[in-house]
Amino acid sequence: MSKVVKNEIILTRFQRQYIPDLLALGNEYDHFYKNLDPEYQDTEIYLTDKEWIEELLTNPNRTTYLAYQKGNSRLSGFISYFVITELKAVFIEDLFVSQNIRKKGFGQALLQKAKDYASSKHFSVLFYVTHGNNNALEFYQKQGFSRDKNVWMTNKYAIMNT
Repeated sequence: MSKVVKNEIILTRFQRQYIPDLLALGNEYDHFYKNLDPEYQDTEIYLTDKEWIEELLTNPNRTTYLAYQKGNSRLSGFISYFVITELKAVFIEDLFVSQNIRKKGFGQALLQKAKDYASSKHFSVLFYVTHGNNNALEFYQKQGFSRDKNVWMTNKYAIMNT
């Protein structure tokens, strides 16, 4: 089921028919993360990993939404999150928006899906770990997240929570 958010953003739950769209975004995703951190230079990024994609489709604790720009069939971004029942938390595994469409509400719309789910389950915590990406840190802070220094922190990773 698709949902139009604002006038230009269409969100849809990830299903098998959208695998080619996710794989097509994989090159940009791969390039972004390899440029962000040299540690990833020789690593296969999981967006193109068929086992990971199958996990997104079959694991009932995982949820993935895709974002499209109205009138454009190219995938603009996605969010993937999973539930940690013992902590009453939703952990955002990944949120990625194509660089040519950033700052147009796509990341905010995708993040809102995870926030709405957490709220519906009465979970008070929503976690995201960012990989030293200052733009991501700024984005999450604008969305009401703060760095949680009591949970886990290194110079590369920051736990953000609401």
